[in-house]
Amino acid sequence: MYTYQLFLGHNDQSRLEFYQQYIDLPREYQNAETVAKLRGVSTTSVYRMIQIIGDELNELRVSKGAAPVAHTEPISRRFNIPAPCYAVYLMRQSIVGEFLCAVMQHPDWTVKEFADAQGTSTATVFRRTKALSEMLKQYDLRLNYNPISINGNEMVVRITLSEILWQICQDGVDLFPELGDLPEQTALRLEKAQLVMPNFNHRRLRLICAVNIIRANSKHPLNSLRPLDEIITITGFKPALNHMPDFVSDFPNTIALIHLETMLCAGFHTHDDELLSRFIGYHARLNTADWQLVSLIQRRMHTVAGVNAHMLDNQVLVGNILSVTVAMKILGVGVPVLEPVVVPVGSASPSSLENMLKQIFATLPGHLQGFRKIQTPLTRRITPLLATALPDAKRHVRIYIDETMDHQEYAAIEASLTQMPAVQLVHSESVARLIITADMTKVSDPRVDKSKYFYFSISSYSSWLSLEHYIHYLAVHEKGIKTGSGIDYTYIDEDLAVAED
Repeated sequence: MYTYQLFLGHNDQSRLEFYQQYIDLPREYQNAETVAKLRGVSTTSVYRMIQIIGDELNELRVSKGAAPVAHTEPISRRFNIPAPCYAVYLMRQSIVGEFLCAVMQHPDWTVKEFADAQGTSTATVFRRTKALSEMLKQYDLRLNYNPISINGNEMVVRITLSEILWQICQDGVDLFPELGDLPEQTALRLEKAQLVMPNFNHRRLRLICAVNIIRANSKHPLNSLRPLDEIITITGFKPALNHMPDFVSDFPNTIALIHLETMLCAGFHTHDDELLSRFIGYHARLNTADWQLVSLIQRRMHTVAGVNAHMLDNQVLVGNILSVTVAMKILGVGVPVLEPVVVPVGSASPSSLENMLKQIFATLPGHLQGFRKIQTPLTRRITPLLATALPDAKRHVRIYIDETMDHQEYAAIEASLTQMPAVQLVHSESVARLIITADMTKVSDPRVDKSKYFYFSISSYSSWLSLEHYIHYLAVHEKGIKTGSGIDYTYIDEDLAVAED
């Protein structure tokens, strides 16, 4: 199930998928008659769909402080919002999105009170939240309705809420304005104290802080974790701290949980990261169980999946797999990951990677058997990281990749772009012609020059295609090349890329 399917009903999904298909069509096919033939529906249905989507996009524009676009304007102006931004808007407005926010803000409500507030029936609420309820059961969580709540292991509840709610506020919307600047100040203090994984998205950290604040204020006690001092030693952060900040001693379990959440979103991108060297050095020197598992996976990647050993001798890759492994082991429970598994072209297929990992876990020596408890969630998180072990290629249009992306997104984009001779990856926004970002505020803010930004959603097959088309345009038209692009486009196999449509 794709993330948007967790939130959206049939009609909303149809509009989103229509919109994505429509904006991906060549300009000459973007008319109602042609689209009606392609979709096998009436022209009237297409006109109606365009009208509804146009109204919703205008609502989105107004919410961002931009002027609405008249229905008489060309379709290129009316449909100029990236499909993922539209998806986030629809998910936030959905019954599931509103229900999750109500769980946080109105924990005393019954399902009847929630349904009345939404102007719908309890039967509709039950139907729309069924997929969410089934997903939560995978992590031993229960969705309750009287009062509305999510119950289970509090550590898993908080991580799950942070993961799911992040899906509906990636465009910069503050879901919990009643908290004022408390989440922001908490996030800043954690960053200043160097208790956060490098390159971790600040707005995501702010949301995680908000979730933990609300759950704590609602008297949901957090399970005891290992001592924070011990955790930051294992994760390599301790030498960076001259002394533990005073506020940490008041909430050691909460700070430890937030710290581990940031470790789950692998954020190492460069080999010269001091924390990366210290982290790997600690585990390699002590030959920890985590290090032994990661080393075993490396060896199997070479012998079973056939990946060149030189590609696996990559400290960034090793550090990211190790950070996820260490965090998962300390947590000791399965937690959801909503980022899809995407294996870039040229790597082993998802099934071969998963089968390799199953074989590894099935044959673990006795002292590593403890990892089998977290086999499934760990496999889901490290598979896309393993898929980044791809060969480099050549270069041309200067492109900068936003470093606040999760590493699986960053590496997937980097691996794909480095196979295009027309691309030159740069490490400064100021010299880049194109900035690829997963930050919706960069493309949804009307004050930002959108011509320099490309919003990329790793879950969208169309994002891969649109990105290649745009690079083709930049290389051919902006550089004044009249004949031939000279670009060997990366072939994105539909079996390897996760498609939304």
